[in-house]
Amino acid sequence: MNENICDRLRVGQAVSLTGKYLRGEGFLAVEISPGEAEAEITAPIHAFDAERCLLRVFEHALPLPQHLEVKGLDGEPSGFAALHAGRMIKLKGAFEPARGFVPEKIKLRETREFNIEEMQGVITQIERDAQRIYINGVSVLINERTILEDSNGHFES
Repeated sequence: MNENICDRLRVGQAVSLTGKYLRGEGFLAVEISPGEAEAEITAPIHAFDAERCLLRVFEHALPLPQHLEVKGLDGEPSGFAALHAGRMIKLKGAFEPARGFVPEKIKLRETREFNIEEMQGVITQIERDAQRIYINGVSVLINERTILEDSNGHFES
C-alpha cells in the first residue's frame, strides 16, 4: 500500500487525476497532480436514457437539464442525439454534496480503442486505511502504482 500519497493529500485540495474506472470498485488513479477546483469528468458514457435525460458515467446516474449545452468534436452545438453508450465525453459542472455531480456542459471527445479517463475537482473525503479519496462523488482508489506529482512537477510513487 502507498500510505505516502494519502498522507500528502487533504480534504479541500483541488486535484487532477488520470486513470481508469473499474466497474464496482471505483476510479483507479494512475496519476494525481495539482488541479483546479472546477469539477470535470472525462469518460465514456455507460448509458444514456434520452426520454428521462439521464446520463450514466462511472455508474452514477446524472440528470441532465433540458437546456444543457452539448458541443461536438468541432465545438459546434450538437444536442442530446449525439450521446450514446461508449461515446467519450468531457463533463464540466459542479459538485454539490446533496445532489452529487451536476453537469453544466458536455463536450464530445474523440473515442479511441483505449481511452484515458480523467477527473478534476476538490477532494471531499479521504479514507486513509482504505487508500481511497472521493472527488466529484466518485470513489478514487490509490495503489502502489499511483504516481503523485507535486506542485513543482516532481513525481513520487
